[in-house]
Amino acid sequence: MLRITLVILLLANLLYAAWAAGGLRNFGLLPPQVSEPERIAAQIAPQSLRVLPSADAARLEAEARSAQCLQAGPLAAGLLPPLRDKLAGWPLGSWTLVEATSTPTAAPAGTLLRLPVVDDALRARLADLPPLLGTAELQPCR
Repeated sequence: MLRITLVILLLANLLYAAWAAGGLRNFGLLPPQVSEPERIAAQIAPQSLRVLPSADAARLEAEARSAQCLQAGPLAAGLLPPLRDKLAGWPLGSWTLVEATSTPTAAPAGTLLRLPVVDDALRARLADLPPLLGTAELQPCR
């Protein structure tokens, strides 16, 4: 009885493997085709992807690591409109104004200017900021 069960299970597994691999195609037995055309349609410029040599990838990774976060504040309310005007020309997402609350271990409450990712391209623009920050100085983010 056990031998017959073992043979039946073995034949069922072989039959399933043949069906899944498309071996029963001549008999009209094929597994369903799995296709997701909506994923291909949702791709944005897939032709612009390229595989980088390891040296270029390492260089880009080092540049990303060299980017740092800077913040200044708290800023007086009168400094905010000209600061916003100046920063409007900066890349989207390169700066935010954050309302900070006062805690015993943190800076006093007020508005902080936060530059989350200061890379080499953005570092050149930092010289324009000190006159607009009043007495606040740019420091590494906490």
